[in-house]
Amino acid sequence: MSSPLSIDNTMGAALIGSVCAAVLYGVSCIQTWYYYDRYPTDAWYIKYLVASVWVFDTIHQVLISHTVYHYLVSNYTNPAMLANIIWSVLLEVLFNSLICLLVQGFLTMRVWRMSNKNKILTFIVLCLVIAEFVCSVVFVVQS
Repeated sequence: MSSPLSIDNTMGAALIGSVCAAVLYGVSCIQTWYYYDRYPTDAWYIKYLVASVWVFDTIHQVLISHTVYHYLVSNYTNPAMLANIIWSVLLEVLFNSLICLLVQGFLTMRVWRMSNKNKILTFIVLCLVIAEFVCSVVFVVQS
């Protein structure tokens, strides 16, 4: 018999995390609506960036919901399933890393502009952004 403490704590944390993610997704939806309402004259690439981030965030939230449903509802009486990684967990990581790549890539552009086009600083930031994305993809592939 496995320790009830570890199973209950893990699944409780997953449930709390999914509820927090749902709340933050709501904030993301409001921010997206606010952006399109207040800044209709922004450049097309920024509008597409905001739309892409929102779409990826939506997919990420669906995957979170699927994961929690799989472990807490579908396999409620089967705690051994916790040892198996469900596919939606891995896709969550991938979509989260895509969101980070888009947002941090945009911030790298801002660093470029605000640092008076400092090539060294921008290159360092860009390398870190790309390294984080590559590490996430490698993690998903290895898992």
